[in-house]
Amino acid sequence: MSRTVRALALALALASVGCGVRNNGEQGAHEVTGANMGDQELIRRAFGRDIPDEARVRQDQEGSVGTARLYTVEGDHMRPFGAAVLGEGDNSRVLRGLEAFRTLRSEAKDARTLARLSILFVEKGQAGAKVIPTIGPASDLMPDEQARVGPPTAQGASLVYWRWPVPTYSARTTTAPEPRRCRLDLVSYQVNCERRSTIKDD
Repeated sequence: MSRTVRALALALALASVGCGVRNNGEQGAHEVTGANMGDQELIRRAFGRDIPDEARVRQDQEGSVGTARLYTVEGDHMRPFGAAVLGEGDNSRVLRGLEAFRTLRSEAKDARTLARLSILFVEKGQAGAKVIPTIGPASDLMPDEQARVGPPTAQGASLVYWRWPVPTYSARTTTAPEPRRCRLDLVSYQVNCERRSTIKDD
């Protein structure tokens, strides 16, 4: 066997040892090894049991929060969830759930960003839902609704925001989606969401 072939075999062996997932003992947090791996591959390696083969890993359209790159993992036969990737290469960490929210909370510069993190990491099965814009041409709401739905607000230990539900497709369901108002307790991390039609005008 030539020196070149031996060197190549040794390199492949070392790579196979180095490309793994280490659970750091914290629920929802994993350290992922393996240089030159894309974020999607990192996420699939970290949470493979929860991600069907046909699932999609989609980058958050509104961009990163701090140094974290945000993703939604979604598929036809699973509840969507959010994932955050921090660092590069061997120093990468992949987070989800409350661990991700607690880690990134201090990076949120405004209530809207906090609302995005709540949808991705605190609410169950709503990753990918959109925070509703406030008012004006960019709003997703009808003019008569714009006066009732306000922007995300954070006061004390409470975060209030409006969002659309994650789209569901059914031949039997033809009703238009209804906005939800959500309240997140920033101490207990309990979140409660209500349909617009069930809320009495404040």
